[in-house]
Amino acid sequence: PEQNISLITISDQQTEPCCGTHLLNTAHLKHFVIVGAKTASTGVKMLRCLTGDAARLSRENGVRLCEEILSYQGTLEGNCEDLDKKMVDKVSQKISHWKSSISDANFPTILHHELSQVLETYRQKIVFSQRADLKKEVSAQFQAAMDEQQSRPYLMVIINVDKGKIDLNKLCKMASKPALILAIDKGSVKAKAMMSKEMVTDDFNAETWLQPIVDHFKGTAKAPKGQDKRVNCILGATKVTKDNLDGLESVFEKADFIAREYFR
Repeated sequence: PEQNISLITISDQQTEPCCGTHLLNTAHLKHFVIVGAKTASTGVKMLRCLTGDAARLSRENGVRLCEEILSYQGTLEGNCEDLDKKMVDKVSQKISHWKSSISDANFPTILHHELSQVLETYRQKIVFSQRADLKKEVSAQFQAAMDEQQSRPYLMVIINVDKGKIDLNKLCKMASKPALILAIDKGSVKAKAMMSKEMVTDDFNAETWLQPIVDHFKGTAKAPKGQDKRVNCILGATKVTKDNLDGLESVFEKADFIAREYFR
């Protein structure tokens, strides 16, 4: 007061300097919305609010976005495996857009918290759907190779997917015979060769079988922890280039020749 500063006392417990626009009646605000909240200190919350037309526009935008987001609940509440790939891609793009929108500094805080939970549920649904699609795609490619190479004593297959984690160990075991599997997704490649220890020789084993591919991608052949790389050999995820992919067919033929020589 000595310096012409007005002080506001609330319930005789807290006194703060007055730093806002004065109103004769809170009804003059017309619209009010909280758009930010943070902890200033222990037991003290600091709120950021909008009033008047700014608050009205914030609330209207919040309601519009809320209705738009919730309109997809019916689509995503069913079985994830039944979702159409185009719909999955569409919703994935929308989720990114929605997350950005609800993070706007003038978006209502309570809607931000509630819609964040809804979008996280949507994201998990999309992830499950993408995994189901990947599983179907990998299974189809693997089964096609199994059918085509049914009469051969070994299996060699290249699996192409847009993105996703492929369990090469599981696929090799499903082959029930010596298998070399190469998986290519967007930007990377990995491979595995596996056979029974009874089949291992100096000239033909998992390491020598996989070596042409390892050399082609300038990678390193190694065994899973605690295993013999002559029985189970892997090429970890390695970056691919256009030149790598262009020469892949001839490299695969070299690996095929190694197996044919052993089984002839």
